[in-house]
Amino acid sequence: MDKVEEHPMIYRMNNRNSVILQTMKTIIRTFVLVFAVMAFASAANAQKFAHVNTDSLVMEISLRDSIDQRVQTKQGEYGTHYQMLLDEYTRADADYKKKAADKTMPPSIVAYAKKSVEDVAARMQKFENDAQTELQDYEMSLMQPLIAEIKAAINEVAKEKGYTYVINEQVLLVSPPADDITNLVRKKLGL
Repeated sequence: MDKVEEHPMIYRMNNRNSVILQTMKTIIRTFVLVFAVMAFASAANAQKFAHVNTDSLVMEISLRDSIDQRVQTKQGEYGTHYQMLLDEYTRADADYKKKAADKTMPPSIVAYAKKSVEDVAARMQKFENDAQTELQDYEMSLMQPLIAEIKAAINEVAKEKGYTYVINEQVLLVSPPADDITNLVRKKLGL
């Protein structure tokens, strides 16, 4: 019987210990959470942000390396060939109009002349599309090394000055001038 009477007491002690243990666990969790939040907040405060005007850097470096001039030269080559196609189209169109106006001309000859105009027009359109794609690819092939050079210079300046993030200036609405590293990057690029 004594054991039965002790049993409720032991149960209450175990229950009390369980409540204390739960309370201690809750306190420890709260301290861990507060510590994590404080650590995150202090880490966020340690990050430095800068901005750079990459558009102006790309323009300046492309002028230095005469990319625009090289693209225009290539565009001129395409222009010469396009002019030959345009001359061919003008001749074919004039021939078609002459034959279509002549009422004694057999319909098959008029149809052939019309088909010639359509064929030249289709070749002109295809050439124009192909030339535009090739010009864009050519310009990108010239720009990629410059963009890599600019990115490397930005990374070097950011590392030297302790910036964690560098944002392109074009996406910012407001930014302090002190965080503009464009001129430092210009120096690094030799501009």
